[in-house]
Parts: sequence; C-alpha cells; structure tokens
Amino acid sequence: MATLSFETLRFAELQDKVRVIFLKIYEFFIDRKELEKIAPFKLEGQSITFDCDDNRAQKFSLLLEKGFKNLTNIVTKKPTTYIHKTSGIPLLGNIAFGVLDRDTTVIEVRPISGCNIRCVYCSVNDDARVHEFVVEADYLIEEFKKVIMLKKQNNVEAHIASQGEPTLYADLPRLIKGLRAIKEVGDISIDTNGTLLNEAFIDTLIESGLTRINLSLNAMSREKADEVAGTVYNFERIKKMAEYISKKCKLIIAPVWVPGLNDDDMEQLVAFTKSLKNNKFTAKIGIQKFLPYKHGRNCAKEMPWEEFYAKLKEWKQKYGEEVFVGISDFNFKEAPVLEKPFKQEQVIPVEIIGKGRLPNEKLAIAKGRLISFFTDQEKGKTRIKIKRTKHNIFNAEVV
Repeated sequence: MATLSFETLRFAELQDKVRVIFLKIYEFFIDRKELEKIAPFKLEGQSITFDCDDNRAQKFSLLLEKGFKNLTNIVTKKPTTYIHKTSGIPLLGNIAFGVLDRDTTVIEVRPISGCNIRCVYCSVNDDARVHEFVVEADYLIEEFKKVIMLKKQNNVEAHIASQGEPTLYADLPRLIKGLRAIKEVGDISIDTNGTLLNEAFIDTLIESGLTRINLSLNAMSREKADEVAGTVYNFERIKKMAEYISKKCKLIIAPVWVPGLNDDDMEQLVAFTKSLKNNKFTAKIGIQKFLPYKHGRNCAKEMPWEEFYAKLKEWKQKYGEEVFVGISDFNFKEAPVLEKPFKQEQVIPVEIIGKGRLPNEKLAIAKGRLISFFTDQEKGKTRIKIKRTKHNIFNAEVV
C-alpha cells in the first residue's frame, strides 16, 4: 500500500472521475480508469492510497501534471495557469500576477486573479478577462525577497493586491508569514472587498503578520452597496468587520466615489470612519476618484479633479484632517529602479509560452521578464516590438 498526501489538494470521488480541488477554489478532473491503471485506489480527504508499492504509486504525479493543464477557477469558471518555482515562468513583467515594483518602497505582491463580485466601477472588468492565474506562495516569497535585495531597501511595505479579490487565495496566511520573515519588510497590507472576512480569518491574517487592511466599503446602505458591488453585498456584516478590524490593526476605508451613484454615501463613510475610535489604532478613509480605464467597466463619467479636491477639503474641515489618509500613513518613498532589460521600440525574437488574461493576449519570456502582446498565433516563435517598459511591466506588439 502507498499513501500520497497533499497539503493543497483535496479529492472527491464522482461516478467515473475524481475531482481534484486545489487551494479551495480551483479544480480539475482525472478519469477513474487512468487511476485504476496504476492500481486500485481509495480516496480520503487530502490523500489517495494505491494498492501497490511506492514506486508504482509515483505514476500519479504524471496524472496531476496533466490535470493541472486543465485547471479551472471554480468562482469565475475560467481556465487557470498555476505558476510555481519549477514552471519556468518569471514573476516580473506582468501586471496581473507576481511581484510589481513601481520604483518605490511599496512593492506589490499579486498571488491571484479573479473576483467574487462585480463592482460597477472596476478598472479590471473581470467579465472581459478569459484566463486566470494563481501563484505558489513560496515562489512569491522567494522572488519578493530577490527584488528587495536588488533594491537594497529596508522597511519595505509588502502590499498584497490583485486583479480581483486577494482573500480568495487559500494560501494567504502562508504568504503573509513568509513575507513577515523577511527582515527588510515593515508593513504588510492588503486590499479587500471584505466579503470573505470574518473575525477568525482576520485574527489569522494579523497573527500571520498583516499590519493594515484597505477595505473597499463603497456605500452606507444595503441597497446602494449591492448596486455598487453588482451583486449581493452583505453591508451590515462587512460594516461589523470594519469595526472589528479597527480594534485589531490599521484600517483604511477605501471607497471609490462614482458620480451619480454613491455621491450621498461619501460623507456618511467619512463620519463612519471617524466613529471607529480606540486607544491603539486610528481608522482612516482614503476616498478614490472614479477613473475610466481602457479595459474597465467605466460605468460613469469622470468627475473633474477640482470638484473632487474641493469636496475633500470641505470634509477635512468638517471632520478633521486626521480622519483622512495621507502620505505619512504609508512607508512610501522613491527607491532605486530595477534594471530594465529592454528599451521601448526594441525588437526581439520570442516564443509564446501561454495565454494572458484578455482574449488573444499571449505571454513570452525573455531575459527573466514576462512580456505580453496580442496575436491570433497560439504557439511558436514570433518577433515583437517592446511598447511599454514602465515599472518593469512589459507590453509589446507583433512585428
């Protein structure tokens, strides 16, 4: 008998297939006959036992490798690529996942794509995306540390974000613990819509090393919150989570002000933030102005900056400057820029290695960086011209 156990997999037996669940929100299926070719088997939670010796049971790894090529996000129903240490896919170069260095002491960590709600203002617009990504926690930690070493910075903020909802990432506590173990890391923050939070989960994240939660609370009534979220949004429960967070760690209420939709809610959110008082932490609000994006949902017309700043000034005078987030609330300063291996308009030969998030978007690897571009070509070699290099995010076009 040989028993194989897994930390991130769970097994469920169906009539003619075995469902393999990975990191709670991903799945693929293995044909039962393929498993029986190895040996009779028995499933139990996170383990599978074969009636054979260990050497023969190791053939199961080939079925897992094949299955991961058909990984699907259960939440978004989209095909997903799992990126890990031995995948050969670098974590620098793409905006959707990996490590993003925007030339400051705040470095973004993006472990996952995909979201569980449909905010009407979303700059990403997950509806338009056709592919998802999920990254191994240990690989993210390792590459994050390399970036810090290259930048030679201390007291760096690790900011966990995503093109979606990062609390969907089942390995989030492990990721935070790994980041906390890096001596150069100061604050560890996360952006979240709050829908998956509860007291126990919040405690786990803070115990792992999280120091700040940026909560996207966009309205002060159930009806309006549902409208902004594009789905059912349990406003009352998430409001209670905000109150709980404010007593446990730093909290920033981070609404997006969508003209014509949640105008009346903004001042109410300022007042709510001011009410979150305790002896240890001071909750703050950071109101974001709705901005249109090329691939965003773009549900409203952009408000003039003059009008936006005038309203903020009025509320600061009424409720106090200390209620509003400022640059001093972040460890944000310019830092050495990572070397960029390409220049704009440079033409290079590449080989397509996979799909990006948008239709016809493809990915290639060159000089330790990912490069994205659009083409109908599914695989093989091509030549591309680099069009974007800012922040070590590389976009190109086929030539």
